[in-house]
Amino acid sequence: MRHDNKFYVYLSELILDSLEGNISYQRGNELTEILSRDDECLAYYYDFIRVYAGLSLEGKVGDLSEADRPELNPYVWQELAKVEKTAPKIDVPQSFEQSEYDGVSQSKNNIPEADSLREVSRWSLYTAVVSSAALLLILILVLLTPAKPPIVAYLDGSVDAVWDQSVDTPEWDGAIRAKKLQLNEGLARITFMGGADIVLEGPAVIEPVSQDKLILSSGKLAAHVDRQAVGFSVETPAGKILDLGTEFGVEVSESGGTAVGVFQGEVALFPSQADKININSSEALLVDRTGFIRKAACSEIDFVRNEEFNARILASKGDSYGRWLAHSYQLRRDPDLVAHYDFQREESRPEKLINRVTSASSVALNGGLGTSGYSKPEWVDGRWAGKTALKFSKDENDAVVIPSDPLLNIAGPITILVWVKCPDIAKGGHIISCRNPKDVSYQFAYFGKEHIDSSQRNRLQLIRYSKGDPEGAYSDPPLFIGDHWRCLAVTHDGTEAKFYIDGELYSEHDFAFSGPSADAEMIVVGNVIDVPYSESKFNGIIGEIAVFDRTLQAYEIEQFYQMTKP
Repeated sequence: MRHDNKFYVYLSELILDSLEGNISYQRGNELTEILSRDDECLAYYYDFIRVYAGLSLEGKVGDLSEADRPELNPYVWQELAKVEKTAPKIDVPQSFEQSEYDGVSQSKNNIPEADSLREVSRWSLYTAVVSSAALLLILILVLLTPAKPPIVAYLDGSVDAVWDQSVDTPEWDGAIRAKKLQLNEGLARITFMGGADIVLEGPAVIEPVSQDKLILSSGKLAAHVDRQAVGFSVETPAGKILDLGTEFGVEVSESGGTAVGVFQGEVALFPSQADKININSSEALLVDRTGFIRKAACSEIDFVRNEEFNARILASKGDSYGRWLAHSYQLRRDPDLVAHYDFQREESRPEKLINRVTSASSVALNGGLGTSGYSKPEWVDGRWAGKTALKFSKDENDAVVIPSDPLLNIAGPITILVWVKCPDIAKGGHIISCRNPKDVSYQFAYFGKEHIDSSQRNRLQLIRYSKGDPEGAYSDPPLFIGDHWRCLAVTHDGTEAKFYIDGELYSEHDFAFSGPSADAEMIVVGNVIDVPYSESKFNGIIGEIAVFDRTLQAYEIEQFYQMTKP
């Protein structure tokens, strides 16, 4: 197999790193693979070893400089001559006899003509000289090139990453050396050879120092450190963070202040102007360059961690589930998102409907399947493979009950987005309600053609009222959901309600509401309290619910649909 000079320079670097003990496991495997499949490269490897050995006899390798001019150094040529002299002899099985003319032994076998002999000799000599010269020049090039910093980490994937070309960048094979890197945009996951990995968010400036240490000058990262990598450290202008076997996030502001949050485990913080302090799981601290320290809220969603990074990678490859999951993480960063029930079953908590919004009372906003006297809805397949949903049966009186909480008792502007499927188009029912017997903060429903009130059939409903005075708005009829997934949404700003189907505005209606007189008793999904007729109980499948305490704009609802559709 023929290779160009660039390839041989790269092969020489691999061989040299191997000889000097600086080769990584990954690059070592690459060298082994090249040599095992290419005899030409293997022969080059042997030649390289012989030349390297000659140059190493008196400690010359690594001490060459441009002033040495090794191509004119007689020592180099002497060592090459020694290699020639010590090369193994080749036995030629031929019989010889003494010539009567000049005493030179000549073979009885066919002797080539003089011209032919000279031609072969010239070609052989030419080949030998060119090969030796090329090898020597490549070796000299490698040796004269300033020593590169060691490889300490590898790029393990990126999403929309833009590296600043004015400083160092990851090498073509992902190798990262102990040099400054600047990520202007996007995300990059870097795995250190010591075992730790980080997800870096641009813009950020870092300098990997060793296989278990880096400097973060600006920007933020999330680090995941396994047990075998305990001792990984991050240095910032305000101090040093030493991992004790954990997962944590670090952000450095433009002023050099450092925020440290621990998601799991424990880290030791060594402020540059203060004493060491340990930070435990779910804790966070802010420290400035003067050493002043104060507590902060530890929000995992403020950092892109491995799970979200993996989702972003899937999304970049066109995977629908990855697109939905990546958008879900982004959605949770909206400060006006009160609750996000993604209806993803957790093996450790199958009896719970988890609210993915992290807040002080997020645990209180988790729903219980079949509590408060209701039956349990059934976990079923959702919009994609790997996605789950809940199937509700009005005949079984299924419901998910969420304890009442001030965060979910929304009296002002509101947006509700849901994904539902109704195999029996004649039915439907209440999707989510937040109410007590006389006051309704909000109640969102879809009613099929069998609803007890004919005026409400095949329509979406939003009701909000106080002291038993029914007030509400209904979408224009007829609306049929059917046995396929539909994205339903409603917004209400206190004076007008807007209904959306699959990201598009369906109808809008005047609807004045000033708020309930009392908080709701509970929030119910798939059912409703204090309504006697069974048509109000939802009959179908719910795959997602998001509740905001503001009215989303039309483009935001369209974006939600596009990013979460199957």
